[in-house]
Amino acid sequence: MTPSDVAYFNDLTVHLRLAGLSGDEIGAVIEEAKDHLALSGETPEKAFGPAEGYARQVARSRGAVASRLTLSDLLFGALLIAGCWGLLAGLFALASSRPVTLRPGHVLGLGIVFAGLAWPVWAAFEAFLRGRVGVARPAAAMTLVIALVVAAAAWKEPVLASVPAPAVVLASAVVMALSGFWARRLRKPIRRPTSS
Repeated sequence: MTPSDVAYFNDLTVHLRLAGLSGDEIGAVIEEAKDHLALSGETPEKAFGPAEGYARQVARSRGAVASRLTLSDLLFGALLIAGCWGLLAGLFALASSRPVTLRPGHVLGLGIVFAGLAWPVWAAFEAFLRGRVGVARPAAAMTLVIALVVAAAAWKEPVLASVPAPAVVLASAVVMALSGFWARRLRKPIRRPTSS
């Protein structure tokens, strides 16, 4: 395969995933396409057209539903970030023998993260994966969300809750472990079909 063929199949893989195909389905489509090219001697572009259009056509023929960020994806992402923040806050509080205080800025910051994952971060990242924008747009979207979270942290009064540091560390570790388990469960690797 030529470098341009490899680039085509990389693009096709991304577009098939975004079109909603599972890892096993993507593996089968890629193998079928490679077999066709080996027999015909055509280039991928000539045989199938642009990768994104071919992915849409294959997805429609298989009844796939386009991959979209769901509420559970957002909740998982927000909980993972909250778990990381809680673990760090708990460890710092543990080192200084103080409780962890929950303030309005923390709650607002988590809301910003939740909304930022849905928009604009996911939209910019999806556009980047589809090859419609450069890497600068997702980076700018993420920077904007981080800047807003940092600004929200300035809202310090009143203290909403005060929790012992060991409890925060333990709860955060559990949330992160469950989030990791959930992410592993959702992972659908792309596999080459096995011959039967």
